Amino acid sequence: MVGWNITGPGHGFTLVRRDDWQGAVASAPLSHLGFHSPLLLTDSADKLPEAVEAYYKQVAPTYLTTPAEGPYNMTYVIGDWKRISWPLQAHVDFISEMSNRRVWNQSTGGRYSDSGQP
Repeated sequence: MVGWNITGPGHGFTLVRRDDWQGAVASAPLSHLGFHSPLLLTDSADKLPEAVEAYYKQVAPTYLTTPAEGPYNMTYVIGDWKRISWPLQAHVDFISEMSNRRVWNQSTGGRYSDSGQP
């Protein structure tokens, strides 16, 4: 179970390095205020663990007509650039961003039209 077993889009997440217990403790209020944010852990400044990477892709939102339909995900990144690098933050933003369901299949990297799905 990753991310409180949330399986759909429209949530917040908190990303913290596993060895940053101070950051994890300081981010605890984010799990309750407003945009509830399960704590996701990484053990590297430059790469997500495979399970966390797959989870972000699973809960990434999609739309049929317009991105204004929502829902949106957001991630609070806790720590400085040495703990979670800028390229990793950009990668998290990319894999969790909203995409057009008719055009792009995030799980395979292909077009839905190639797979025969509507």
